[in-house]
Amino acid sequence: MESTAISRTASPKPLSLDIADPVQAARFPRHGWAYNSQRTKLLWLPIKGLLSNPQVVRRSKGITEPIRLNKKLSPVHEQTYVAIPVNHADRIGQDIAVTLQPGPLSTAPFYHSLHDFALILAEIQSLIRRRQEIPIESSSAEHLDAVMQIHDKAALHIKWAFVELRSLLDLVAFHARPVLFDSYGKAPGKFQELMKKVRSEKEFLSGLAPFIDLDQLERVLEESVQWYDLLRDPGGRHKGIRDELVHCSTRIIVGSQAAGEGPAELTAHFSHDPKRELVSTLREMVAGFSKLCTDMHVLVALGAEYSRGDYMPLWGNNEDFTGFWEEI
Repeated sequence: MESTAISRTASPKPLSLDIADPVQAARFPRHGWAYNSQRTKLLWLPIKGLLSNPQVVRRSKGITEPIRLNKKLSPVHEQTYVAIPVNHADRIGQDIAVTLQPGPLSTAPFYHSLHDFALILAEIQSLIRRRQEIPIESSSAEHLDAVMQIHDKAALHIKWAFVELRSLLDLVAFHARPVLFDSYGKAPGKFQELMKKVRSEKEFLSGLAPFIDLDQLERVLEESVQWYDLLRDPGGRHKGIRDELVHCSTRIIVGSQAAGEGPAELTAHFSHDPKRELVSTLREMVAGFSKLCTDMHVLVALGAEYSRGDYMPLWGNNEDFTGFWEEI
């Protein structure tokens, strides 16, 4: 069944922030999409709510001291005003100004990076859908021009996706510290540096006084490294996907191909490496990122059901903004 697209011109009927299938709703805190009671696909990313409430986690462990993160935010993040489209109650389509709290506890950079990453994936999926709508055997000038535009835009957004994912993981590592560890100030604020410590120092994690099961945390981190090392070369030799895009100016080549009588699908690879298909690799990394966030949430055990704070608001065709994410 075709789901409903969300847009500013949609009916003023309130958007239900719920999950229709009780079996899926019980899978909290799994990350991904699910139909709501209006048959609209919604994207649920509980890591957003988890990292926004570190003090709640620490209070549940009996710790009441204020959190002081050892990183100075840039001035742009100290006080940020953003317009967020309201899509609940009877105010759908209205813009309201939201003030993000200033200071070192602000998770604004993390939220914006997570939102940007989801938005980039939605745009890639939109380009995939638009390519599928053009017959692969067509040779009309109009279709050829449209295909070339799709290829160019896809190459740009695929690059952005890998670069943004790398930055997003650093922000997850930074803001997860007070959620995972009592001695959070001793933990590196970057994902790669954290993994270097974990790999080289056997007792490093235990020295941070983790709130959660240490063996399970090590398992979660080790599983994430399997796909993270493809993104960023652990040896620092600029051989990771993100490294090549940022440090080596490697070009992404986008093409189209179809299997049998099926629609044309976008494919992408580096100009020097036709064996690694980048669209499928990106999907695998999104799945890996989702699992990392889900497993981290399970370890912390904050909350028992999906809430409004776990919903990621995106505008447009919801088939696009859920296309890269797995169903809950």
